[in-house]
Amino acid sequence: MRHFLCVVGLMRMSSHAMGEDMDGLSFFVKQEVNDTDKINSIGIAQQFNFANSDLGGEATTNLSYAEVVSDAGYLEEFIGWEVGLRLGYFSTVFAYVEAGFDLGESILNDKRYDCCDDYYAQHNEPDGYAGLGLGLKLEYLRFEVSVRARQLDSEYWRSERQIFYGAQVSIAF
Repeated sequence: MRHFLCVVGLMRMSSHAMGEDMDGLSFFVKQEVNDTDKINSIGIAQQFNFANSDLGGEATTNLSYAEVVSDAGYLEEFIGWEVGLRLGYFSTVFAYVEAGFDLGESILNDKRYDCCDDYYAQHNEPDGYAGLGLGLKLEYLRFEVSVRARQLDSEYWRSERQIFYGAQVSIAF
């Protein structure tokens, strides 16, 4: 939780330091799916616009629970702590490109005991994503849809599918 609050603080301070206009903090819930997998997330986002412009960005962080079918056909369940950055046009109707990674996996170095080989193995690189999104802002509510290409794997499995489609609802302050 301490790391989570530090990320939020850094998001707010960096936007002020760069002289950008901030639309405030928003809280969101999101679900991403494909044929076999689903990822449910709750998180926060801090939007910033460049001076006198609708062009800007958004820093995001979220906790997620995922159920992903591996390439071997097994259901893999895990929790992630992702951080990301969106850049785009943010007005009543908005569009953005985004990228992010699993900060929790990066910090913890995600070591897992391998009962078969009797040693501690390290997972592959932290999970990441890149995507596109579109949305509509109505007063304090935001509705958005997105598509993401995700790299989800470990030392012992890979996700069978990499493309996820998502819907997000946010409350902005």
